[in-house]
Amino acid sequence: ALVDLIGKETDFVRFLRSFRYPISGEFALTSDLARDVDLPGDWGLEIGIMAEMYRNVARKTICQTDLGFYDHKHQPIGSEDKGLTKMTRDILKTLLRILIEEGSFKVSRETLISLRVLYVKNARDSIRKYHADAHYNNLRYDRHKEESMVERFSQQLMNAGISYMRKPVGTRIPDWLRTLSARRKIREQLLDIVIADNK
Repeated sequence: ALVDLIGKETDFVRFLRSFRYPISGEFALTSDLARDVDLPGDWGLEIGIMAEMYRNVARKTICQTDLGFYDHKHQPIGSEDKGLTKMTRDILKTLLRILIEEGSFKVSRETLISLRVLYVKNARDSIRKYHADAHYNNLRYDRHKEESMVERFSQQLMNAGISYMRKPVGTRIPDWLRTLSARRKIREQLLDIVIADNK
């Protein structure tokens, strides 16, 4: 829907789409890079990490690897402040901020409405395909549940956009360089906590 709205696939969106599980929560980075990473303090964390890697690391040094297993933890759909509903809103707010920083997107009520309409259209097209596949393969498929989730997520698209317009920077986790400048002995304090915790 985003590509349909913008009219092209931005470099960052192309980068994100090159990963199989961009929001899996599993990543590794060097300690030098970790010191200066600016991250969201909510469910937008993984997209925020991807944006930081996109901005700060040569693309040829970024890779995706298969650990040989994948444990998908299903979340309940939830309400406004928990579950997939909150996760969706947080991820969308982070994505909006990143796209604006990239210079490829402008957030307005009209843009959000257009994005919502395109999202619903694309989602319903996918639901029709999945329903046909399930029917053909004699699998159960709860079309009503899927369409209900599309409605919920499309509302979160609007909520995320409105929330973004109220507070565009969002909640950030301070990077280590800032933390070290504010609390010089934080490393030693954390080490003491870990040692005490493991006694």
